[in-house]
Amino acid sequence: MNNDELTTKYKALLGDPFEVLKVEHCNHKPHPFMIGSAHVAHAADHHGGMLGEATLSAIGCYWKDYTYGRCGLSYHQHTSDRVLFVKVIRNCANKDAADALFAIKEMMVTDRIDGVAFVESGFRIAPPVQEGSEDPTIDGLH
Repeated sequence: MNNDELTTKYKALLGDPFEVLKVEHCNHKPHPFMIGSAHVAHAADHHGGMLGEATLSAIGCYWKDYTYGRCGLSYHQHTSDRVLFVKVIRNCANKDAADALFAIKEMMVTDRIDGVAFVESGFRIAPPVQEGSEDPTIDGLH
């Protein structure tokens, strides 16, 4: 599944207290694989215009650093993390958040999603407050 399809899938699966924003690749190592005009020409000349792995491997990465020159790493040496971006839509207890996320954990592994990123929303996930504690609560959560 591509990232758009995964976003749609997880929007249906993960509800309150979360809103799924997107599934996206991030943390590119060492950087995103760059495609240039030579890739397009090679694909047209050798693969019927299909810009696939054979072309990416034949031409290599077009990333250019003006100090060190072309990247030189293969397509497979460029990696990234696939991340599910969510935001908390209401103040909630730690247990509610954990239950919702653990319910989709195995599907995330199957879909090769590496982790969850929480986008700032102004709401919080609160740990339980122990009796007699002077710690503030969020909207009276205990």
